[in-house]
Amino acid sequence: MSAAPAAAAPVQTAQAVSGTAVSVGLGGTDSGLYRAPSALPSMQSAVWEQNGGDTISTQMAGNFVSPTLAGRFKDLGATVLERFREDGSNFSQSILQSRPGNVGGASLHARQHTDADNQARLAITTAGGARVEVSIGSDANGLAVSISVSEGEVSDEERAAIANLAGAFQEALDGLASEPPRLNLGKLGSFDTSLLRNVDLQATVSLGNQHSQTVSFKADATARSITSTGPAGTVSVDVDLSQPSTFGTAAQRGAAVEAYLRQFDAAQTRGQGDAQTMSLFKDAFASLHADYGDAARARTGVVGANALNQADRSVLSGLADFNASVRQNTLTLNPRRKEEIESFIYTVSQRTSVSGTDALNRGIVQQLDSRLSASYHKPLSPELTLALSDDRESQNYYYYQIEDKSSSRTELGYQQGQLTLARLTASRTQSTHMQKYVMGELVAESTLPTGSTRTEDLSRLVREATTEERGAGLNPRDQVEAIRERKYANLAASVARLRDL
Repeated sequence: MSAAPAAAAPVQTAQAVSGTAVSVGLGGTDSGLYRAPSALPSMQSAVWEQNGGDTISTQMAGNFVSPTLAGRFKDLGATVLERFREDGSNFSQSILQSRPGNVGGASLHARQHTDADNQARLAITTAGGARVEVSIGSDANGLAVSISVSEGEVSDEERAAIANLAGAFQEALDGLASEPPRLNLGKLGSFDTSLLRNVDLQATVSLGNQHSQTVSFKADATARSITSTGPAGTVSVDVDLSQPSTFGTAAQRGAAVEAYLRQFDAAQTRGQGDAQTMSLFKDAFASLHADYGDAARARTGVVGANALNQADRSVLSGLADFNASVRQNTLTLNPRRKEEIESFIYTVSQRTSVSGTDALNRGIVQQLDSRLSASYHKPLSPELTLALSDDRESQNYYYYQIEDKSSSRTELGYQQGQLTLARLTASRTQSTHMQKYVMGELVAESTLPTGSTRTEDLSRLVREATTEERGAGLNPRDQVEAIRERKYANLAASVARLRDL
């Protein structure tokens, strides 16, 4: 059975370091400034929840004097999960700033565990049904760590699987503590699904000025998701891992992710999106597609119509299906025309379906879609500063409204084992609506629409990749395999270029 939290022991104090105000994200003040305590006797000193001596408390003691969130989190997440290699019991420790003669009580330590300005909560459900919760809280008042095990016991193998996430958890915390925050969460999904059922991380980090960034990460054997909300808006990425036979090679996935990141940058530029929000979106998208873990290895067990061959996977994008979006908070910057909102909404998705009776008679369809809807103001010339007000003389600007859509549809068909269909259809539309105002009067207006649709027959490319060269059977097996892999890589690259035209 898991042990209950240790009872609070007599507090011990440690001399705090002296310092001055520095700008970091520890929170605790409206300005976002953490004021390091003075060494003068009248200032604060450190008060522990209970006696330490363990590795977690030692790490906390070293981190506590740091004036930055990155320093507070340094190696702490890894240390907490590494504890599971030897000990799966409950744990609770906190260290607070308290003035001499006014030692923090149990309620203050409890608050540090639950209500700190910077909070990360990792919840893991084991295959046996036990629930493990790890919490780390930090702000200008203190630092806290807790471990809770409930709803069953954690086996030795499950404890080892939890400890194996130490590096991933630390990488996630390091990203969240960066200035600005980063979403390096993907490795948290690379766990042994035979031992751990799901992993859930909920975090909040203070950005100062009463702003914060919230992050939610969820992963199990068939899906992963990241949602993050900050002052400018929300990013969301959901990945479906239920069709492992459609996943491409690591190189193919990497190339596809890079292509999408370039597409995201282009959308941000065209729609004048917030750079930091788009950066978080790119982090989330790239990290969730970096490694599919056990799901990718499950491909070997797929049979029937869903058992795609390497040529099929090379023609597809290589990525697991997903839905992703960036939604910025709308702004009203022009008091004279409140209908002229500033907005940025970008969505992108992939859906793959496989039909048929068996591997010889089947069809594959992969649909990729993206949409950009944005609106923004610009000054009449780059050297001018836009400062819209009720004053008519401030009303000199362009107002743009952007509506873009693009899609691609890849289709493969087989009858009696013979390729009967290999086709790529791509379409794209763009619309730019511009209004020009001078002294509050509309002096010009235009709408520029563009669009294109094309269809590519992929049959020749697929057959070239799947046709063995004459005499190839006389070559050593590893050489034959290398030639075959190169052909499939070339097929994937060729189709990707056609898809991105």
